[in-house]
This record gives sequence, C-alpha cells and structure tokens, in this order.
Amino acid sequence: KTNARERQLHAVESKSDLFPFEEIKDFRDSYNTMVHRVTESGRKIEALAFSDTITGLPNRAHLQSVAAPILAGSKHGTPGGIMVLIDLDNFKEVNDLHGHDAGDQLLRVCASQILKVTGGLQVCESKAGSEPLASPVVSRIGGDEFIIMVQGLVDEGEIQAFLDVLR
Repeated sequence: KTNARERQLHAVESKSDLFPFEEIKDFRDSYNTMVHRVTESGRKIEALAFSDTITGLPNRAHLQSVAAPILAGSKHGTPGGIMVLIDLDNFKEVNDLHGHDAGDQLLRVCASQILKVTGGLQVCESKAGSEPLASPVVSRIGGDEFIIMVQGLVDEGEIQAFLDVLR
C-alpha cells in the first residue's frame, strides 16, 4: 500500500503525431503545467513540515522520522553512537536585549558551526553485509535547543574529541 508521499503525477510526453487536435495539445500542456505546480508545491510543503524556518535544519518531526530506524537498528547489532543535546546558555537575554532578529542570526550561526563540526566527522565503518551507517543528523528541536545524532561514533576518545571541538 502506498501513501500520498510515495505517489507521483507524471507529465504526458509530447509526441506530435499522438495528439492530432489542438484542444488535446492544450489540455496536455495544461495538465503538464498542473503536474509541475503540484510537484513543486508538494516539495515546498514537505520542506516546511520537516525543516526549521530559521536555521533550515531538520526540525523535531524530521528528527523523529530519521531517528526511529537508527534507534531500532541499534537493537539488532548496528553500531551504537551518540546523541548530544545542545542548549544555548543565556539565549533569552540575546532576544531580550538585542531583539529577535539578533537571536535568529545567532541561531543560524550556531547551526552553521554545528554543521561544520559534524561534517568533518570520521566514524567507524559498518560491518560487511550490514546496513550502512546513517549520516550525522543535526536538528533544531525548538527555542535554543539542538540535537546531534551520530551513528557509529562509539570510541570514548573520539567522542571526547568531538565534544571538545563542539564546545
């Protein structure tokens, strides 16, 4: 059974000999325009539903959908990993003293820095024949809180080094 996210409209190809009447060509063109608009609208809706509007990071709903299979896999021999919660200290004061635009800018800068740190991670490889490891996930879950989820980062020294860089 498929759901609405898996179904797609497809444009009708334009083979001129297939459509002898101008009205049919007009109908085809209108249909193809509608398919394009519906597809683009669907992409925009999904982006709005699963990403944070300020930072562009995945939001809590996206994190939950990505985290569920990773956490389920950890019960079946897939390498563990870490989940880090970041809460920005004194963020409320930034908003109160400098305004929400400054607070939003701070959130964007923090998101960018977290992505930079997680982008350079080297984690242990998955075992032959097992599922590949998920890419690190950085998500803003609300307010001044971020979550980083890194599958395969299990060595205590590597974890400490990552946390030191993150600070």
